[in-house]
Amino acid sequence: MRVPFEIFFWQSAFAGNKDFFNLVSIIVDEESYDDLRWTIIRYSRDIQSQLENTKVVILPTPSDASALDIASLNESLFFEWYKSLEDVDYESRLIWTVLVGKIPLPIVFDDALSGKSILPYVDFENKSFIFNHESEKYEKSDSPESDLWAEIWHGVISPNTWNSGDDIDAIRDYFDKNHDYYTGQGVFNQDFGVIDGQDTLEPDDYEPYVFYYDQFRENAALQYQSYVWYEMYLQNIEDITYNRYSKELAEK
Repeated sequence: MRVPFEIFFWQSAFAGNKDFFNLVSIIVDEESYDDLRWTIIRYSRDIQSQLENTKVVILPTPSDASALDIASLNESLFFEWYKSLEDVDYESRLIWTVLVGKIPLPIVFDDALSGKSILPYVDFENKSFIFNHESEKYEKSDSPESDLWAEIWHGVISPNTWNSGDDIDAIRDYFDKNHDYYTGQGVFNQDFGVIDGQDTLEPDDYEPYVFYYDQFRENAALQYQSYVWYEMYLQNIEDITYNRYSKELAEK
């Protein structure tokens, strides 16, 4: 099936390695893109200025695009690289996706349990959830090799204020602050030193919140056995909550 996406491809500011590029996909609903086009283009350039040998693909998405359409597009960028979109003479691979605006999150099913999850958009090898074309649902994989593990980074920028105009304003405000952070402007001017959000250097409604995440140290601190125990606890939480300790539970 051909996914009806319009594609904007921005050249990286770094081109030292002409044989391989990392890819970042920005998936944004068409309505938001119409209002935020140049803001999102600026955001893509900020990404490329920070990540060497990186190209950004901006994907304005129709309102009727399904979760499977979006997941399939990211999966093709991961396995087939940018060559899935255009014939190019270099190799590439998707490493990160950003969802902007009203992008639907898939609903995944694990027996009687269900919930929204971004996993189908970021999990491509030994998938935890596989789309069943008969039931038209993402269902838990029966493969013993499947694991709850995303192959790419991901981010979601969606205020969900229930008002389209307020959503657009909030997204634009976020991108403005994000741009100021990377360019050292506004309250992020490096001459100001550390800003805690209480200073009066800028209008009161401009709060420079920054979340810093060190994935390398987080990964190093994670014990796989503890993660497995936690996963088993979630799978059997009802029996444990109601003290249904049985031979079957012990065998699990």
